[in-house]
Amino acid sequence: MSRILALATALVVLLLTGCGEVNDPVASDPSTPDAPPPSSAPASEATGSVSDPPTGRRPRADYSWVEGDALGEDYAVAFVSGMTVDEVLAVLGTVERSMGGRDLQGLYAATDESIEFTEEGQVILGPPALWVDRAPGGVVVLGVNGADFYDRTDALSGRGSAAAFLTTVNADTFVHVSRRGQVVRELDTLLGDSMVGSPLPEERGLGFGVDDVGVFGATWLLLERVTGVSVTEAWVLEQAHPTYVFAEGG
Repeated sequence: MSRILALATALVVLLLTGCGEVNDPVASDPSTPDAPPPSSAPASEATGSVSDPPTGRRPRADYSWVEGDALGEDYAVAFVSGMTVDEVLAVLGTVERSMGGRDLQGLYAATDESIEFTEEGQVILGPPALWVDRAPGGVVVLGVNGADFYDRTDALSGRGSAAAFLTTVNADTFVHVSRRGQVVRELDTLLGDSMVGSPLPEERGLGFGVDDVGVFGATWLLLERVTGVSVTEAWVLEQAHPTYVFAEGG
């Protein structure tokens, strides 16, 4: 009989304890300090930020290093997806000679070698020297001091997408975006002026036309967002890349 009473007492205790857990207001009220947050994602990822691409993912590269004097004031760069290096070379024109691997200083030197001066002191630009090399996601073309392949952007996008950025000593900051051979967007990223097309989703949060925005870094980030091609500071400022001189007139 005593064993039956002991078992009954234990059963009552267990039942009362279980009821206490179910009715525990702290455990059931999500507004209490100990309650878990509604999302485990960091706040910056949940709300987004100026540097976030439209997908909500973090940008794959930081381009703040292109501000200032890192690249100079006069250059052109294009990010190309869907093409091989040989296909890009064919679009750019006739290769007059290959100069092997050149770093950025060597690219400037190769470009300066082609410059001539008239007796009146006028500058005559010779055939452009360009980097054309593989990068994560595609191919990158870069030229300095008057290099201009801006009008080839549509052709460079024939098998995917291409985005080119041209900047000059006159404070030009033009971007040309093409997909499958057709221009979809042209704009001045410094002034925020639109020339062709409506703003792309990839422009979200970049702040073009705003005085305190680092326009060069934001523009390079736009090239990456549009094409999926990316480069690092070391890729541009430290590494050597295949350099080609093109015949005048393409």
